Amino acid sequence: MYSLKKTRSDWRRPTAFGILCFGLLVAFAAAAAELKQDTIQAFDQYVKVTEEERAVKMRKYGAFLWIDSQEEALRHQFHERLARGEVVTKRLETRDDNRSIRIPHGLVHH
Repeated sequence: MYSLKKTRSDWRRPTAFGILCFGLLVAFAAAAAELKQDTIQAFDQYVKVTEEERAVKMRKYGAFLWIDSQEEALRHQFHERLARGEVVTKRLETRDDNRSIRIPHGLVHH
């Protein structure tokens, strides 16, 4: 006879499934955290080139922030936008001898 009454063992399946999912998630996260040597080398090159470019801009403009290295009119416009609460962004890319820097197995947000 089929019964709609729930038994005490009904909680075991969802709990076991939840534990299994959590275990898989932890295993995948641990594997993803291991950096490969070529990723580390490419990132180190990216950091080196970025710091060199930043030093050149500091000497040229005397400005640390990107916005302060812009022409006066544009800088004033950006400051007005910021004062209104807007977000001012620009896509930046570090290039090595005018070539993009490829980071194998990695992603860099400038």
